[in-house]
Amino acid sequence: MGIVIVTAACCSLRCGGSSSTDTECRKVDDCGQPGQVLCLSGRCEPFDDPLAYGSVVVNLSFDRDMVVLPTSAYVYFLLPELVDGQALSCADITSGRVKASSPAINPLLAEPAYLVFNGTGTFFPNNLIQLIRPSSLALVVAEGFERLYGEGTFLAIGCSEQIVVQNDQTTQGVVVQLDTPAD
Repeated sequence: MGIVIVTAACCSLRCGGSSSTDTECRKVDDCGQPGQVLCLSGRCEPFDDPLAYGSVVVNLSFDRDMVVLPTSAYVYFLLPELVDGQALSCADITSGRVKASSPAINPLLAEPAYLVFNGTGTFFPNNLIQLIRPSSLALVVAEGFERLYGEGTFLAIGCSEQIVVQNDQTTQGVVVQLDTPAD
């Protein structure tokens, strides 16, 4: 598969000029419900098909050297373009430069998926996440926490890029490696 330009991925998500809301935005909340509309280069853009959703099976893997494993996690699906038009990468997220919950991001899922880790181990496979907006490129970000509901110490973060989410289909085999967050 060749290199895909982020702008091409974004164009496949939004309507043409006549269907756009033509509303200015500085964060996705300015446009309405996150996951229902995007804020691209400072303009609100609805998704082409308001009923289009896909699913992804996410496998979470924790670094074996982690001393304390998370009890819960949130999984985000993000468009790789910030609201101001700048590209968003996994390096931005894992370095801490941009938080997955930042108002500067464009979520493809109305709310992040919440997971609880029962038992021990470092690999948690087959987490089906549904109702994700289609995108020819997406980032999947997982953040792990010491206690339930994202409470306690932030213990782990991981990200995978170039995930394809297709309407009415399930993307299989996405692995997110979680490591200790950068300071």
